[in-house]
Amino acid sequence: MREQKPKPSTTAVLIAAVIMLTTFVAFAPVIKSDFVNYDDPDYVTKNPHVQSGITTDNIRWAFTTFRASNWHPLTWLSLMADAELYKLNAGGYHLTNLLIHLVNTLLLFLLLSKLTGSVWKSGLVAALFAIHPLHVESVAWISERKDVLSTFFWLSAIWTYSNYTRTKSLSIYILTLVLFALGLMSKPMLVTLPVTLLILDWWPLNRVKTSNDWKQLIVEKLPMFAMSAASAVITIIAQQKGGAVKTFEQFPLYARVENAVNAYASYIGKMILPKGLVVFYPHPGLSLSLKQIVPAIVVLLVLTTISVIFRKNKPGLLAGWLWYVITLVPVIGLFQVGGQAMADRYTYVPLIGIFIMIAYGIPGILKSLKPPMSYAPAILAIILILPLAALTYRQASVWHDSETLFRHAIRFTKSNYTAENNLGVILIERGKIDEAIQHFKTALAVKPDYVDAHVSLAVAFMNKDKLDLAMPHLETAIKLSPNDTDVLNNYGAALAMQGRLKEALGYFKAAVKADPENPDANENLKRAEQLLSEK
Repeated sequence: MREQKPKPSTTAVLIAAVIMLTTFVAFAPVIKSDFVNYDDPDYVTKNPHVQSGITTDNIRWAFTTFRASNWHPLTWLSLMADAELYKLNAGGYHLTNLLIHLVNTLLLFLLLSKLTGSVWKSGLVAALFAIHPLHVESVAWISERKDVLSTFFWLSAIWTYSNYTRTKSLSIYILTLVLFALGLMSKPMLVTLPVTLLILDWWPLNRVKTSNDWKQLIVEKLPMFAMSAASAVITIIAQQKGGAVKTFEQFPLYARVENAVNAYASYIGKMILPKGLVVFYPHPGLSLSLKQIVPAIVVLLVLTTISVIFRKNKPGLLAGWLWYVITLVPVIGLFQVGGQAMADRYTYVPLIGIFIMIAYGIPGILKSLKPPMSYAPAILAIILILPLAALTYRQASVWHDSETLFRHAIRFTKSNYTAENNLGVILIERGKIDEAIQHFKTALAVKPDYVDAHVSLAVAFMNKDKLDLAMPHLETAIKLSPNDTDVLNNYGAALAMQGRLKEALGYFKAAVKADPENPDANENLKRAEQLLSEK
């Protein structure tokens, strides 16, 4: 399909306005939501660099730290900017996420309209992207600022690249590289952009006429491939230093492949029926059965076959399918980071590909059946958008606070040790210690080597002055993770409660050495030194 410049028409303005308004209403609950106790402390509430705002030292820190097992300096800077404005008012951070999401939606609509010349189909893709419940996590979770921010640069880079293909301007090409770099500095998942641009070269930019064209297009993107490789290396180093990378003993290769296949199909299933969306899906490990794997393989084979068969008459099908498959590769679990099987936030960019298939593939097939079906995009929009918006509103409400979020996760998943632990942590803060203890025990029953749950259960017992019950869990945690700052800090706290200040001091020092920016460890160290000096 030939590239056309977008025409500012009344229809386009109306479509954009309706999408933006609907999206804002659907996500409105997030503005009144609080921080959650999952990553938000590390990213905002207990991060002294973020909370002290944009300073020379903090800018230097943002570009040199691997905190949170990632290198994403622009994400840190954006959160610092919010801290300057909102301090610890969570609503402000949520509003920023929502505003960036709205900008991304508008940019996607304008970009597809520009590339394909189809306002209605572009509007359908943008609307699905804007209000699908699977995208709530990326918008409602403050720590996922990296998702919405990196996507802004992703879409901006595609925009400038499309200009470059028309003008061959070196300055525009350089601008594309700059935007790509900014995106990688927001979230390294963008490493697939060069391949995505090759897909767009084929459709809708129509730059591929012969096999030789592919070679030229690949050479054209060599600087981008080099940037992707550099970002991948930095990310691997950051994740290894943060202890997030899982070994093949923990997750064998065949288990990773099985989970990846299942995840590809499951995301599509959740897109069609967005039910039971939760913040953490525990990895199935070796428990996936043929009854789960075979249907997933069939789904993927069928969609691949259909896309290939209709590649000439309906190229949007294959282009969208390749977009989906390729952009998910960095987070599909072959390189396993963390204990999740999949995550809603991982679909923020990839599902654009499936939405392209829906908007540019299905209506094209229906159009050949009956003349009225030429209005298929508008009909699909009417059928899909309002129900999805209602589901998104409900899902956004789930993110109101930690307790709501993790009770929801426990309700819709089995053996969710992370949800059990995080719910228990917030219950301790609310004085519901006995209930919290039961959740920690449930987490450990599922995962006996779960360090966080051992520490959390010990803290709960310490709150009840039951040090005899707390110490065994802290000793187990020390054995499992001897260099963990929280483990060392809480072990020191338990020793201090027993009056063993000199021993506690050593653990506080070790905790601060493990993480010099841990506010609790620093405070405990300072207090222990003061008490010892007074003796």
